[in-house]
Amino acid sequence: MRRFSLFLGDLGETLYLPRIMPRLRLQAAAASIVLKQPSDDTLIQDVKKEHLDLAWLSIPPDDKSVCNEALLHDEFVCVTASATIAGRILDETTFFNLTHVRLAARHAPGHIGEHAFRRKGKARRVVAEVDTLHAMAFLAASSDIAGCMPRLLAERYAALLGLRVDKMPFEVPPAFVHQAWPAILDDDPDHIWLRTLIREAVTGG
Repeated sequence: MRRFSLFLGDLGETLYLPRIMPRLRLQAAAASIVLKQPSDDTLIQDVKKEHLDLAWLSIPPDDKSVCNEALLHDEFVCVTASATIAGRILDETTFFNLTHVRLAARHAPGHIGEHAFRRKGKARRVVAEVDTLHAMAFLAASSDIAGCMPRLLAERYAALLGLRVDKMPFEVPPAFVHQAWPAILDDDPDHIWLRTLIREAVTGG
């Protein structure tokens, strides 16, 4: 039985793992997946050393011993509790008057650097830092703190928690997801099958 070790982050685990697993069970019932949560400092090294068979990253690694492919991209949006800015438009002034929670993980899909939120000397007032977008969504839903995350995930949490989802009031780079794997596994038939299965689950193929 082949067991694959993956890091998919919040985006992959919440939105796409439920699509991936039925396909895996149908096509290779003997195969299994174990999800891991490596630290930011060791993530790329874990891929290189085959401690991870595949990882989802926001930025493709610049390392010849790691292969990667672009998988998807999504726009960032702002999420708040429905009462936080009720009756108001989320314009730039309102955005910067809010308090914010940010994602701590640097590599995980859904992270964006603080530089993306600076405008003409303005910066977000960050009052909390969390490790997951899941925690961000629940904090935003139960307080007056705003969070920023990819739209696909925001809309899922909005349906569950009653969050308000707003388009960013200024241009912000999109969230990119790249899947990366050890170069030594690039021609491995089982690994090619896994990458294809994940790609098709994500793209609807």
